[in-house]
Amino acid sequence: MNRALLAATLAISLLAACGEDGAPRQRAEDAPDSGPDTLRIEVVDTLGVMMGDSAYVFGNITDATMTPDGRLLVLDGLKSRIAVFDEDLEPLGFAGRSGSGPGEYQYPRSFALLDDGGLVVCDWAGRSITFLDGEMEVDTIVSGFVRIAPDRIVPCPGGDYVGMSLEHGVEDGRPVGENFIARFGRSTEPEVVYCSYPMRFSVAEDGDLNVHTTGLAWDTGPDGSVWVAVVSDTTWGFTGYSPEGDTILAESRDWERVEKSEEELEEGLVHESLSTSTETGSSVNRDRRYEGIGLYRRAISELDVDGQGRVWVAQGWTDVPTFEVYSREGQLLFVATVPGLDNGEGLSYCFDHGMVGFDTQPDDYPRVYLLRPEQTL
Repeated sequence: MNRALLAATLAISLLAACGEDGAPRQRAEDAPDSGPDTLRIEVVDTLGVMMGDSAYVFGNITDATMTPDGRLLVLDGLKSRIAVFDEDLEPLGFAGRSGSGPGEYQYPRSFALLDDGGLVVCDWAGRSITFLDGEMEVDTIVSGFVRIAPDRIVPCPGGDYVGMSLEHGVEDGRPVGENFIARFGRSTEPEVVYCSYPMRFSVAEDGDLNVHTTGLAWDTGPDGSVWVAVVSDTTWGFTGYSPEGDTILAESRDWERVEKSEEELEEGLVHESLSTSTETGSSVNRDRRYEGIGLYRRAISELDVDGQGRVWVAQGWTDVPTFEVYSREGQLLFVATVPGLDNGEGLSYCFDHGMVGFDTQPDDYPRVYLLRPEQTL
């Protein structure tokens, strides 16, 4: 592939993938039996207010996680900082601020908690990755990524991380490229590529080139395995890879689209994109769109792996958050539901050292949900 940079401004949109027309699909109500056990997950507390103490007012929650010692870390993309709370949800302080210097971010979109207590932060607009030590002081900054820094990063044992990146160029006068999931260390080059998907290109009315990537959800297990699902309204399936990149499991089933309600369509969808230019740099565009959005619910909306290596596959078509939970070997262990929440486009989760959910597309104001199962998992 010709790696020459595209001269036009690049708008990167994470869009749901589409399945092949005509393929046999299965309606949601006909999905395989969930098995004998259904586990209820309770919302035991929330964090976030519309007005009041500034420590609890978030601009836009882009990531959140619990630490092994019970602290809660919340990444705020608009305020460009990490908020730290103790186990009683009392604020302990902040790390980071808006800017382009060390320890500053233009739009931090995700982070990964490493096994040594440090953090890796993806600055999407800054096209850089920052490694922080256990005291949240800057250790290493990796920059020089051609278009974007690896996005939606998750931790790997040994200090690496896994995220999505992309390659693109011009071939025979036409733009070509692919987005891929890979493991990275302290370099701009991937160490292992687990899967890749071709990108689609279109030209906007203003002449800008839009790049459309396949929607993906992924996480890593405590053993370093990598789990990936295509986020689509027509395709249900997920794949597991060994740390070295070998396929260890591939699960799929036929799927038929589930229509969104009129209320869902009226709510619209928050669209977030990154524009990059060799002349003007990068900028993040975030708005709520009501036209041109998907008419159908996603089959799988999220994928998370807990500390025991179980794969939680979030079903995007249900009215309340519902997970099918699988073993590493592909056995359906149980189904979990969160009756206290409404399923929606913006809900994300992290189950590494505790169970938290957070809404990246709130109707009112951003908040984090602390979750707890009704019985021991």
